[in-house]
Amino acid sequence: MIHELKCYPWFYCAIATQKKKFELRENDRNYQVDDILVLREFNPMQKRYTGHQMKMKVTYILPLNEFLLLDTDYVIMSITSNF
Repeated sequence: MIHELKCYPWFYCAIATQKKKFELRENDRNYQVDDILVLREFNPMQKRYTGHQMKMKVTYILPLNEFLLLDTDYVIMSITSNF
């Protein structure tokens, strides 16, 4: 499955430079290992996409609701650009 997602510039930069290798998201899309995330850089101050995007593959999913008893289903996904 391919998911197109907004990504704020400070997170986009950290992922692009491989400092950030995970995504924390509400699991409203039923994310699965091997899904592709198309991260589209979005500037919230200008309320527009910048035109930059990158593709990342989900390699692992940690469901947070199992540990934190959250009302909303969140996951931490390990991601890689090497696929």
